[in-house]
Amino acid sequence: MNQQSPQQQPASQSQGNQQPPPGSHKPRPKNSRKMSTGERAALISATGAIVVAIITAILGPIIISHFSGGGSTPTLNPTPSPTPNTGKNLYPPYTGTLVLNDPLLDNSHSKGYEWENYSVNAQGDAGCQFTKGGYHAIEQQNYVNVCHLSIVISNFAFEVQMAVLTGNCGGITFRDDTIITAYHFRVCQDGTYQLYRYDSSNSHPIFASGSTSAIKTGLQQSNLLAVVAIGDNFDLYVNHQQIANVSDNKYQQGHIGLRVDGPAGEEIYSNAKMWRL
Repeated sequence: MNQQSPQQQPASQSQGNQQPPPGSHKPRPKNSRKMSTGERAALISATGAIVVAIITAILGPIIISHFSGGGSTPTLNPTPSPTPNTGKNLYPPYTGTLVLNDPLLDNSHSKGYEWENYSVNAQGDAGCQFTKGGYHAIEQQNYVNVCHLSIVISNFAFEVQMAVLTGNCGGITFRDDTIITAYHFRVCQDGTYQLYRYDSSNSHPIFASGSTSAIKTGLQQSNLLAVVAIGDNFDLYVNHQQIANVSDNKYQQGHIGLRVDGPAGEEIYSNAKMWRL
């Protein structure tokens, strides 16, 4: 029997303008605590720093004395700091601080934040994993699975490349509590889209829906999706074309998520960027 998982809600059998069907969210099985990628990197870095400090303390005076002939210590040129990423926000209001610039190849580029990362086999029916050149969101049954980023944010501009590998629809969730509530920007490979708010199995109002030529239709077609959220105002973009503007003040902050509709759905995501506004 399938155990229920967070932010997995029943998916619509049809696409586009249809009301998201009611149904309960399935709590995801809790995995045993494992050391995160960030924690492993910090441990390795700290261990390396200790080893370097010991070697430097022992050998440094000998090396300096050898090359300076016992004279004054030579001047060492410091290693220049890496140039920070200055990626500009290309969406109105064209401002903000870049807090994420992630090719979505693994969890090493997310600036201290992490994406959920687990295999289909571990969870039974759904997966969020880095493989085959991107971040894959997978849902095998008739639900919606969402793969979340650990940051909590209120006002932002977020963009990501998405391609539907199998199934119908993917997209972005935002101001997502990772359990039940969220705004869903749903984009389908037939050229349709929705923005709806999921409050519970009995409440999921749709704010915008339709079809647009801005969406490249068909499987394995890459589309650049973007959401700009400022206060109660949300702008939706596909391939840098604005397709909707809506207002709602129900939820003020939450996580970003990358979604997939089941059954037999799989999306690949890449090149995520986010600016805090």
